[in-house]
Amino acid sequence: MVFMRSEDSVYFSAEEGDPAAHESHGDPDEDADGDITLRGHSPAQIYNESHRTKNEMPVQIPRPPQFSLFGDSDEDACENRGKGKCAAESLRFPHHDVSDSDTDVGDKMITLTHTPLPASKEQDKSGDLRAAKFPRPLQLSLATQSPRVGCLDATSSLRGAPDPTHRNGATDHTPVTRRDLNLFKETVELRLTNVVKETMTKVIEEIVQTQGPAGYNADKEDNEVSPHKKRRPKGQPRHRQPDTNLFHKNIREHALRLMHRTQWDSPFTDVPMKAEVEAYKPALGPSCTSGCFRVDLSGVPSTDWNKSAAHVFVQSFRDAYPDCAKSLKDICIYRDHQERARLAQVELARIAVGHPADSSNVKTSSETLHQTRRCQERKSHLYLRQLHVAKLYSQQHPSAARTIEELGVSGMSSDDSDHESGGGAARYTIVSKDWRSGEVTELLHLLDALHLRLWYRNNWNATSGAWPHLRLISHKSSTRAAVKGLPRNFYARRFLVSLTQEAFDELQSIEQTLLMGIPDGLRELAKPYDIFNRRIVGGHANVSGSAGVEMTVAQADCGDRVLL
Repeated sequence: MVFMRSEDSVYFSAEEGDPAAHESHGDPDEDADGDITLRGHSPAQIYNESHRTKNEMPVQIPRPPQFSLFGDSDEDACENRGKGKCAAESLRFPHHDVSDSDTDVGDKMITLTHTPLPASKEQDKSGDLRAAKFPRPLQLSLATQSPRVGCLDATSSLRGAPDPTHRNGATDHTPVTRRDLNLFKETVELRLTNVVKETMTKVIEEIVQTQGPAGYNADKEDNEVSPHKKRRPKGQPRHRQPDTNLFHKNIREHALRLMHRTQWDSPFTDVPMKAEVEAYKPALGPSCTSGCFRVDLSGVPSTDWNKSAAHVFVQSFRDAYPDCAKSLKDICIYRDHQERARLAQVELARIAVGHPADSSNVKTSSETLHQTRRCQERKSHLYLRQLHVAKLYSQQHPSAARTIEELGVSGMSSDDSDHESGGGAARYTIVSKDWRSGEVTELLHLLDALHLRLWYRNNWNATSGAWPHLRLISHKSSTRAAVKGLPRNFYARRFLVSLTQEAFDELQSIEQTLLMGIPDGLRELAKPYDIFNRRIVGGHANVSGSAGVEMTVAQADCGDRVLL
């Protein structure tokens, strides 16, 4: 038995083959308060019963089927029995006021008092009785089952399951409840999910069959492979060319011959003392000769002594092998051989000359290595700070930023600290670079002063934060080599004159000069900010910019100013 609702009528209908559709089931039940309950009548019976008296109506009417998705308990059964009773009575008297909550016949109960039907326009000329217009319900049909239905497994497929919306070829017009809607929603979602999964599985299988496993996992990138992704296939070791092996053999033999050694593990003799190496200057000439070839094993190949010895070795090798067309860089491979042999033979060489081995000269300790790294870090910060200021004042001095970039971190002056691993206030002494010209040093001083001006907010209003540390002057000069490939005016004239022809060629200086003239406006801005004043550098200067007696204290500590 099915309950139907349309725009103009509300009635009961029976499916085909249902014998209850054509039987008379007696009078309706009458409650104690006189209410009448109508159950399971077809539209024809509803029409006939509307003109029948109470005594003419059937006595017994079977209960209509109760549709539920879950098993009902005894209490639920009693409640549902009352719901069906009230729903049928609402059809007999359509003009009874029905609320929105009462329209859901699946979950609510509709009652009707025993009052006669008033004449209205609802009764047409043919005498047919029409119910009041109800809101048109959602047209959905779902299978109703009395037993409890558990949750479906998300992995199970619903393709093979029979269509629950059709039963014996007829459409089920059971009214839809909220539980039916929720079940319908979950069913659609499960079906859609399973269909998508099956489709994706088929597509992936087709891709794997046609392109292989790599075709599915590989990302769509450009045809050009990134440089870091290119790998040379591993294979058999490739031997050097015979002429390359012969060239390296000649270098090893010539080095042994110059140092008066018979084998590669023979001890070194005639090693220069530390005082000789420190006192040597390139302007004095070659550090050794081919007849008395001496290498500083306690130092690195980049020291002035060893670089001069390398030039002597190259000239001697070319004299011994005039047919060799190798370049200076290729011949200087001897220096790499010298570096590898240095640490292994230094102790034996010092014992041979009667000089005891010193661990501080043999290998750098962890403390010394930490000190070197801290010094390099301060140089990096100094470079970034000056480059930042140069770009801020690029309109007043266009070439300042390029000057800093040309110098790089290696062109910055380093400093030594008296307590790298201790506490308290640090004292940093400047290690000057003798190869740098006065123009470059003056520009670096200007940028340091402008940086202090920024820290004072351009008006002696000190900001909070980590202020730059004070760098005091020192008479110590840097032993590092000059930066190569700079414009000619970056080098001091005195330094260029002191170089030999070989050292000058190795410097690879550029003939082009870079203008570094400082505008007068920038000089006036930077003049009050003295980079050697302790109070100004520390951010303790007063509003007028006066530093008090600290200037004399700083001068007493460090003496005259030197280059940064």
